[in-house]
Amino acid sequence: METTYKVSIRKTGVYKGKRGTTYYVRWAVAGQPWKQPFKARALAESFRAEPVAAARKGEAFDVETGRPVSMRRTNRDMSWYEFACAFVDMQWPRVAATTRRTHAEALTPVTVAMFANDRGRPDDKLIRSALTRWGFNTARRNADDCPGEVRDAPVSTWLNGGVPPTTVAAWAGHSVEVLLKIYAKCLDGEAALLRQRVQAALGHR
Repeated sequence: METTYKVSIRKTGVYKGKRGTTYYVRWAVAGQPWKQPFKARALAESFRAEPVAAARKGEAFDVETGRPVSMRRTNRDMSWYEFACAFVDMQWPRVAATTRRTHAEALTPVTVAMFANDRGRPDDKLIRSALTRWGFNTARRNADDCPGEVRDAPVSTWLNGGVPPTTVAAWAGHSVEVLLKIYAKCLDGEAALLRQRVQAALGHR
């Protein structure tokens, strides 16, 4: 792991688009620029506080990831749903509306196929609607007009618990784009086959 102490952290950037405001945490490590988008200023400032504190303490930064060594070592549990939403949020500002829909439409069956069990599972139609129209839509995920059956029912809770959580590092080791390609090749649409391929890609047993 190559590290450096050459770090500069900028003020949080703000981009106001037609579909909402995005807050960017921007910094550079060994001259390499990095940025992380957030839909809420509080989340952006919370994220920014960690590298700022690390830099003030004289902590080394990982050149490959752009993060402080302490952040790299963090193995916070994250469900597949959380990771998929993070991927959508990361791509959202830089892709067209058609690509955003493609991501949502492709991630939905992948996510459904990965559920470890059916205990407490909501209606399939509700799950798919919650994912394609809200969960995998950065601009609408926390919108005030989100239907009660999606917002109030335990859909998101069940989605987060449907697949055993693993570490951020484990999910990040497998590009979501790779999983989308797996789905694209699964033309027969069998959930069992899709689940087998996805879990094999993730190293699940």
